[in-house]
Amino acid sequence: FKDGFIIFKPKDIVSGDFYWFAEVGDEKIIAAADCTGHGVPAAFMTIMGNNFINEIVYEDNILSPEKILHALDKKILKQLVHVKGKEVNDGMDISILKINDKNRNIEYASAMNSIIRVSNNEISTINGARVPIGSNQYGKTKNYFKTNIPYNEGDKFYLFSDGYQDQFGGLKGKKFLKKKMRQLIHEISHLPMSEQRSELESNLINWQNTESQTDDILIIGLTL
Repeated sequence: FKDGFIIFKPKDIVSGDFYWFAEVGDEKIIAAADCTGHGVPAAFMTIMGNNFINEIVYEDNILSPEKILHALDKKILKQLVHVKGKEVNDGMDISILKINDKNRNIEYASAMNSIIRVSNNEISTINGARVPIGSNQYGKTKNYFKTNIPYNEGDKFYLFSDGYQDQFGGLKGKKFLKKKMRQLIHEISHLPMSEQRSELESNLINWQNTESQTDDILIIGLTL
């Protein structure tokens, strides 16, 4: 990518958030995932998720984001049912972008997640399916769908878990919230990605103050 950053701050030694990247031919595929909980149980899910996405993309040659999600959901449910029994509510929220520089197009799909785009200084949020990966309580038929996003050179995209927006802090010890995170990203989006990372990190430290870290934190910023 022309420019980018990754902020990755596990709450514990190991993390329930993970990021994944592959380059297959002309396609670049990047994912940001947030597994149920944090710490060791969630870290097992990240290992499983990472391994399954490797299988889906490299062995099964499935590259379309929504099809990756369908395949991942089936593999996760099958594995967890095998390990824990029938009622399994573990899972993950995940966003996947497939970027093709030649045709200037992005394919996007997500499970219980969204991404932020800044284009010509205008910010927008792009949402995905309102069902997670895994979690038997949502049934076996889940509708993951793909969104095509034509992009302009210089557009910026942000993938993230909910850790940053859910961090407690400020004068009243409340959550930072997604609206405020979106506003902050918009305000700093004109800066080089390394400076954006610094601004996001320093803002988090100031907001958190004496509060302990609430959850794993993951934010990926990309300039196309």
